[in-house]
Amino acid sequence: MTENKLKSTDVWAQSGEAEPSEQATPGPQLPSSEQATPTPQSSSTEQKALSSQPPSSEETTPTSRPALWTRDFILITGCNLLIFLSFHSVPAVLPVYLSGLGVGPDLIGLAVSLTTLTVVISRPFVGAGIDHIGRRVFLLLGLAGLGLTLGPLGMVPAIGFVLAMRFLHGVAWGSANTASTTIAADVIPHSRFGEGMGYFSLSSAVALAIAPAVALTLLNYIEFWLVALLACILIGAAALAALFIHYKPVQQKGQPSTALARDTEQAGEKPVESVQATSKKSAIPAHAASIKPVESVQAASKKSAKPSSPKMSLAAMFEVKAVLPGVMVLFVNMVYGAVNTFMALTGYDRGISDIAMFFVFYAVAVMFSRPFFGKLVDRRGYALPIVLGLLCDSTAMALVNMSTSLELFLVAAVVFGVGQGCVLSALQTMAIANVPFERRGAATSTFFIFFDLGIGLGAIASGLVANQLGFSSLYIVFAVLPLVALGIYLIFGRRRGRAT
Repeated sequence: MTENKLKSTDVWAQSGEAEPSEQATPGPQLPSSEQATPTPQSSSTEQKALSSQPPSSEETTPTSRPALWTRDFILITGCNLLIFLSFHSVPAVLPVYLSGLGVGPDLIGLAVSLTTLTVVISRPFVGAGIDHIGRRVFLLLGLAGLGLTLGPLGMVPAIGFVLAMRFLHGVAWGSANTASTTIAADVIPHSRFGEGMGYFSLSSAVALAIAPAVALTLLNYIEFWLVALLACILIGAAALAALFIHYKPVQQKGQPSTALARDTEQAGEKPVESVQATSKKSAIPAHAASIKPVESVQAASKKSAKPSSPKMSLAAMFEVKAVLPGVMVLFVNMVYGAVNTFMALTGYDRGISDIAMFFVFYAVAVMFSRPFFGKLVDRRGYALPIVLGLLCDSTAMALVNMSTSLELFLVAAVVFGVGQGCVLSALQTMAIANVPFERRGAATSTFFIFFDLGIGLGAIASGLVANQLGFSSLYIVFAVLPLVALGIYLIFGRRRGRAT
């Protein structure tokens, strides 16, 4: 047999043609569709071979991060800046206006704080409505309500009319503020959520630093109703910006969230689901393409059925995942409520005439710290920003307690601003980042209910403490509150590492 093989080899060599291979003479050829379908054994062998090869340069090249400063993010941040400029301008000059009408301090305090009380009442309903009806409706309705309650505020010189407008103003504020924050959470890439929320919240810090001083300055030259009218014009500009925002459609519970797919597409990659669907589609034989699976028929029938409208329940109004950061922000903002209420009186009591500079330095510190610590939340998680921020808040209150000069007050203001910027960036991200798309409205309203309650309770509690112990002991008592929040985090919140 060997000799025959050698002879055949010589014949092919003399003819100058290549000898045919033994593997090239099989039986009948297989169809092309079957040739393209690998057997399970061969596919597993190829996967092992591919996994053993080193990654190519294209695979190891890191993809670009998803864009943060998109058109919608710029629009909603500018809209939020205008809303807060309007909101913070009126309370700064309203006491002066009401005092000129002969209104007593008790009713003045009620008129200023009434907005906060009505916000707490309205937020749960607004949050559930945002998830079930849509963001655009509640943002535009809230802006319309703010304009209608600001425009005529100084035209009727009666305390009853002012209280009614402030009550309705709080309802509209709860709608506009909750909707704008939820929209910002929608448009921020998930992988840059802490950084994005830091920049978005920066708009409110800028407004807090500018609006009261500008409003008080304007009141020296124009009447109160003109200041209120200017605040109304700012709301009109915010509404104009809101009209050009692309709003995410409402998703019902059970529908897949598009947040991760959106971030992946912005980074230049294909979503995992589309890759898997493509590979599965290529593996289906050609003769099976015309067959409709039973699942698609069932899905089509479910799609054609009209979904039932959700019920307005407590579960729909509140988000459990936002309760822990909400409780913590309540203690943090009780400190801010005390500072905002009694810092001016504390400065006058200690002979500091330029105590208003405390709020300027505080606002500047918040402006620079929030974006930085927002990035830190994305990279390192919640632990470091929360612990550092709460310790800074407590230290700032101790510094205020011992301050007898403007310089020491300003140092305390910077430490307090850094602490607030640090801890608020982390807590707001913790409350919203890991919540499904269809629950972001409820999560935002839940967090800001505690946020507003903290400011209101801080103002009331600080008044009781100052009445009993005086300003000398007020800030030592409130220095304990950030430590209480720190204890809550160490016991209940350490398992929340970062936004996922």
